[in-house]
Amino acid sequence: MNDAPRKTWDALAAHGPAVELFPGWDSRSVCSFIERSARHLVEVEGLRSGEACSMRIGNRSAHVLALLAALHAGARVVLFGADEPEAELERVARALGGARELRLQAEEPEPALTLTGTAPSEASDAGAAILLRTSGSTGEPALVERSERSLLLEAERYRRELDLGPADRIALPLPVFHAYALGWLMASLVSGARSLLLEPRALGGLQRALERDATIVALTPSLARLLARRPRAARGGAELRLVMVGAGPVDATLEADFRERFGVGLARNYGSTETGATL
Repeated sequence: MNDAPRKTWDALAAHGPAVELFPGWDSRSVCSFIERSARHLVEVEGLRSGEACSMRIGNRSAHVLALLAALHAGARVVLFGADEPEAELERVARALGGARELRLQAEEPEPALTLTGTAPSEASDAGAAILLRTSGSTGEPALVERSERSLLLEAERYRRELDLGPADRIALPLPVFHAYALGWLMASLVSGARSLLLEPRALGGLQRALERDATIVALTPSLARLLARRPRAARGGAELRLVMVGAGPVDATLEADFRERFGVGLARNYGSTETGATL
């Protein structure tokens, strides 16, 4: 466990150059982009190590690449959903004493990054991190800080316990700004698996991933229930070997219905926003 890399870029650079991490992006092109963009954020946008910045992130490879570049530049990134209202970003920025927003000015042929707003007067000396919001069930959402090292240790747990590797194609139909999805995303990057980022509501694409494209799928109980009710389609392509459910309980009915529909049972995942997956 202690052999886990301390920087995400180090884990990516350790992969062979032909390892495809996202559709159209192999490990060499990802590392090159991260280095160029991190340099731009520091030298042109004036990002300081430990500076807090907000980011609205969707399930798109361009958004993930931007996040990785910000981490490589030493930022503390607060993650929000892609459609998060401006008022919530402003509330969190005030709580942090200021936070610029990381934005994508373009996504093709590759992401172009800028920082907008007023930089905070102070930066943390704790290094790169991701800040996640709690559910806010007992009041305003609080911020939980996960260091880059913490995220990589969680990824290593996934890689080791589930024997993940470049032969895997991991379908992620979960909002990337949530802790459960983020753990899986980091595990995919560390292991050299191909990440298949899907919109949570795109059930047709998710069904195709289960039946044709993915070797591993991460789900929530609600998604698993919806998929178990969908009509069958011809199966082919990749050999599905694991479906894992987190962020909620799985009862006996759901387990039986899903196994009947897809021929694979539901593995369970337990954890927290503070620690990531632990069991």
